[in-house]
Amino acid sequence: MRLVNILLLAIAVIAAAPSAAGAYTITLTRQDIQSQIDPQFPITEETLFSSVTLKNPKLDLTEGSDRIGIIVDAAVSALGGIEAAGLVHIDGALRYVKETGEFLLNDATARSVEIEGLSGMARAKVAEMLTAVIRDYFDKNPIFRLKKDTIAEAMVMNALKSVTVKDGKLQLELGLP
Repeated sequence: MRLVNILLLAIAVIAAAPSAAGAYTITLTRQDIQSQIDPQFPITEETLFSSVTLKNPKLDLTEGSDRIGIIVDAAVSALGGIEAAGLVHIDGALRYVKETGEFLLNDATARSVEIEGLSGMARAKVAEMLTAVIRDYFDKNPIFRLKKDTIAEAMVMNALKSVTVKDGKLQLELGLP
């Protein structure tokens, strides 16, 4: 509800402002985004040869970056007796899909894998498995979605000009279409 009120205010300001102003910024907090990420986890992908489970996501917004991070607990098992668990830092470029109002992670990858007890070769194989699962999932599943069912969010979907990370928050810059 708080987000809808902010969006309505932003639209009112843009509509009432002279064209010289032309833009307005809406801030999405970590909590706003985290609340849409949490229900997507745990993520489990199983094949004949391996199993990967990702859980307990924590959003990581890096100042000045166009990339979004999510730190997760990961558990991996694979043929050859590989059993491993640890932390994985997922990293991807933010992509906005105007038609659906979705924010996706492009080129998502396992940027760092902190798993104890694996040799260099096994660690590289686990990182490769994790990246495949991460990329497949986040290419199709948004980390945040504007809803079309409210007038405010539907209008924001059409007025969104850019998205940046500032002060640990996501900044949505709106402008008149």
